[in-house]
Amino acid sequence: MTALQDWLSDPPMVPRSVKALICDVLRRQPPVEEVPEPEPQLLARGLERC
Repeated sequence: MTALQDWLSDPPMVPRSVKALICDVLRRQPPVEEVPEPEPQLLARGLERC
C-alpha cells in the first residue's frame, strides 16, 4: 500500500454513491414556505378606478 492510499481512508466514489449523495442533499432541503397572497386593497368612498 502506498503512503497516499494509507492516508486516504475513504473508498473511491462510484456512480451509485454519487447519486445517493445528490439525492440525500436534495431531500434535506427545507420546505418552501407558502407566502399568503395579500388581500386586495379596498378603495375609500368616493374614489373610482380608472
